[in-house]
Amino acid sequence: MKKLLAITALLLLKFSSVYCQSNFKVDSIYYILPENKNDKDSSILNFDSDEHMVYTTLQSVHLKNGEKPFVSYSLKDEKTYLSSIKLKKLNIVSSSELMLKCREVLNENKIEQYRFFFLEKVAERKYLIHTIKVRQTQTVN
Repeated sequence: MKKLLAITALLLLKFSSVYCQSNFKVDSIYYILPENKNDKDSSILNFDSDEHMVYTTLQSVHLKNGEKPFVSYSLKDEKTYLSSIKLKKLNIVSSSELMLKCREVLNENKIEQYRFFFLEKVAERKYLIHTIKVRQTQTVN
């Protein structure tokens, strides 16, 4: 009888944790990359790349202990596109909002609650979606 009660309790615990995880909401943050590299917004995004990744450190954002947000995306990810018509439904942020959101997410350890995306215009009404990884880097003195 005790085993049956223990198994029932474990099953209830398992189902409740699965239910809670399925109701966990993730907020998506989208930033449209500037088309013109001389655009003032591009000054926060001086990208470097290698054969697998594109990456940058947000220099104007300072986190706890002197750390800075490091953002990157893979060049090997499956290509996903978005039409300009669907842009109106997205949470698109400015460069200053992007910096503030990165600082908030990293300082308050909320990285699992947000997904970041860069939108790169590739045609007249077509954007390539890059899934961004946001991490902390430590400054070296």
